[in-house]
Amino acid sequence: MSVQTLQTLRAQRWRWQPWRAALGVYLALPAHWTVQADDTEALQEAQACFDAWCTAHAGERCELALGAAATLWQVAPMASAGVADLQQAWDQAFAHWAHYLDVDLREPERLAGWHLQEAQGPGSTVLAATPLALTEGLMAVAQAHGVRVDWMGPWWARGLARWLAQAGAAPEADVLLVEPGWTWRARVQPPTARAGTWLRRAPTAWTLLHLGVDGGRALNGAAGRPGTLARLALEAPGATGGQAACVSVDLGVLQGRAPMWGGPCP
Repeated sequence: MSVQTLQTLRAQRWRWQPWRAALGVYLALPAHWTVQADDTEALQEAQACFDAWCTAHAGERCELALGAAATLWQVAPMASAGVADLQQAWDQAFAHWAHYLDVDLREPERLAGWHLQEAQGPGSTVLAATPLALTEGLMAVAQAHGVRVDWMGPWWARGLARWLAQAGAAPEADVLLVEPGWTWRARVQPPTARAGTWLRRAPTAWTLLHLGVDGGRALNGAAGRPGTLARLALEAPGATGGQAACVSVDLGVLQGRAPMWGGPCP
């Protein structure tokens, strides 16, 4: 057998490898960590954790959920988002983050280090900013180990979309989304006649009014208080919130298909 034939067979064997199902991965960040694009030590700690996971799962596919500390969030209450409306919403988000979190993205040189995203839903638009140094660093780590990242984002994003689409009748309330060291408080409003283009599977979807996050100790005990409609928790064995950790989790939770979100998606 010639060298050329052997190389051809190896190439074909690589192409004929069986399809691999994606794995769920959760990257927990320390509860004391604040989102900063230039915090080299914190970013390297997160990347080192993901590097260890990728080393043990080289060649796999994954969907990567980022912990609460990775992203800045703001909910803008608007049913439709034109260019002017979005610009005003971003201006308000920048002002909010500068005032409360000391992250001033109104400065062009700082803004260049962030990845901005927006998602329109029924009655509101969610704005998000994540350090490019974090997302690009994680993608570089994955590439170095032959790991394919199919999706990256907050663990609750798709599950909350399903929950909002099928929640039963109730007054305006809070939904608590709990992860190690953190708890998100999502303020939701019962369905209205307006239909959105995101966070919905029916025109009767609930509206997301507000999204806030704080240390878990501050909110974990709030499940029984009046106005709390649901408490949904991510099971991530090995992650405590006290330090960075990268652990495997149920892919169905990340995809919004696990029973905790109300059953499998149709």
